[in-house]
Amino acid sequence: MFTAGGLIVLNFACIYLENKNPLFAERALINYVSRHEGIVYTDPMTLNRAKLLLEFAGAADRVRVGPMPHDGLFYFNKNNIERCKRTYECKWQVTQYLPQDGWLELTRIEPQRKASGYILMALGVDKLLPEEVFERFNRSSKAAVLYRIQDGQRKGNGN
Repeated sequence: MFTAGGLIVLNFACIYLENKNPLFAERALINYVSRHEGIVYTDPMTLNRAKLLLEFAGAADRVRVGPMPHDGLFYFNKNNIERCKRTYECKWQVTQYLPQDGWLELTRIEPQRKASGYILMALGVDKLLPEEVFERFNRSSKAAVLYRIQDGQRKGNGN
């Protein structure tokens, strides 16, 4: 009886920790470009994962991959950069899509924190856990960041 109860609790804990919004950053990008003017540059994986939703929103032509112009906007999705680093299928250079010193952070878009993150922080347990484990308890996804590319700080060649 105790074992069955423990398994049920463990199952609920795993469901709680599961990322229920796997396209958080892509949806946030679509929300941004739907409300603001101009072109936004991002990494190839973010564009690919958001492509259909961008078409539905009528904003497919406003998000690009390629050489970023001076004063352009760059949308950094750390989840997809890390996903690319972990796979052998990644055909583009991750370093071309990392924020550079001197870029101006315009906005940080973060998923809502989970109650478990607040509780673990209040108890000080967050300092005892590896950062990646704590982040699973704290938020469903990593933050996405919109940068303004400053002069002399351009990267990306569309590969």
